[in-house]
Amino acid sequence: MSSGPLLEIRDLKKWYPARTTGFVEGLFHEQKYLRAVDGVSIDIREGEILGLAGQSGCGKSTFGEMLAMLTKPTEGDIVYDGQDVTTFSKEEMKQYKRKCQIIFQDPYESLNPRFSVGRIVREPLVIHGIGDKEERDERVEKALSDAGLKPPESFVHQLPSELSGGQRQRVSIARALVLEPDFLIADEPVSMLDVSISTGILNLFRTLQEERNLTIVYISHDLGTIDYLTDRTAIMYLGNIVELGPTSKVVDESAHPYTDLLLSAMPNPYLTVEREDVAMGDVPDAIDLPSGCRFRPDCAYATEKCSRSEPPLRNIDAEQLTACFYPINGKDYPEE
Repeated sequence: MSSGPLLEIRDLKKWYPARTTGFVEGLFHEQKYLRAVDGVSIDIREGEILGLAGQSGCGKSTFGEMLAMLTKPTEGDIVYDGQDVTTFSKEEMKQYKRKCQIIFQDPYESLNPRFSVGRIVREPLVIHGIGDKEERDERVEKALSDAGLKPPESFVHQLPSELSGGQRQRVSIARALVLEPDFLIADEPVSMLDVSISTGILNLFRTLQEERNLTIVYISHDLGTIDYLTDRTAIMYLGNIVELGPTSKVVDESAHPYTDLLLSAMPNPYLTVEREDVAMGDVPDAIDLPSGCRFRPDCAYATEKCSRSEPPLRNIDAEQLTACFYPINGKDYPEE
């Protein structure tokens, strides 16, 4: 597995205009924004499985949609193969989307119920003008087999309604694999599946990484599956990354209080560390952000310094970064 970056994300933002209130909407009112993603910078390494975790509403799915260019960033750069994806022409974007495929959460909604499995998986090849009928049929069967649907010929004529939830998600994965992409974005791909079935899907992702050197961005609110599958993990809170590092360190030696709270509130059979059960509310308003550290209002360790300025994401050792003035694992920032 290479340690070099496949994607370089720099100060990526997605702001949505928020509705204002007043006698005349917007009159004499400063325009406010919902800051779904608010200045994320991260390198995604070739051949790694990167976990992206956080509560619902933290911005992780929006971040994934921007990587796939399903949502256009407000600001920032997505650098792939030395080029900024956000500046691509229509043809360049089409080629980029061939290299980047996304797998959605709900296999019941993401597959056309009127299409056969074979047609669903073949459709990307048709869109991109790849191969003749014989080659397309071969690639469809290989993608189905690689996704764990064997023998593939027994599935090609079936409709999604004839498949189980796990099989439908494997069809979604096959549809992504048929173009032989460089990387996948998997957005909550097992959240609707039973644990026994989801384990098979997670193992499939690991096999694809190892056999194809495939880069995978795995998005989930469930740190149990993150711990089971991923190499590195980024924790998101209110549009920012607040902790980043090897998954084993993030889970076993969490540095940010939000990470610790997230782990404590999510007991899961995948997790290897027992933590006290802690109640957790919703992510606060992403429009009217608190001053200083965004997690300050819910942090048991907050001080006056935390209210004056927002801590940057900085190294606490060679591998682990956190956006906290007082990391809870006892490590201090290096002297500047």
